[in-house]
Amino acid sequence: ARTPPLDYGRALFLGSGAHLAAARASALPKLLVHGTDDQFCSDAAFDRFAAEVPEPKVVVLDEGAPHFDIRRALPGALRRWVAETL
Repeated sequence: ARTPPLDYGRALFLGSGAHLAAARASALPKLLVHGTDDQFCSDAAFDRFAAEVPEPKVVVLDEGAPHFDIRRALPGALRRWVAETL
């Protein structure tokens, strides 16, 4: 029997999801960065999480970046986020 691909996003945070709950409950500004080639968290899982996080938030998608390599988008996104947030 074949099974559909496993979305590791939720499984990785079992027992350590306090930071996810904090992001969902926080009224502070948040920067959410996701690589669209993330092998651990699907785009759909990230989209669901981002939808649950209250404003203010900025979502940045790094096209083609895997889970551990969002370095291309992060410096510019962080610079803009800090400038717009402070």
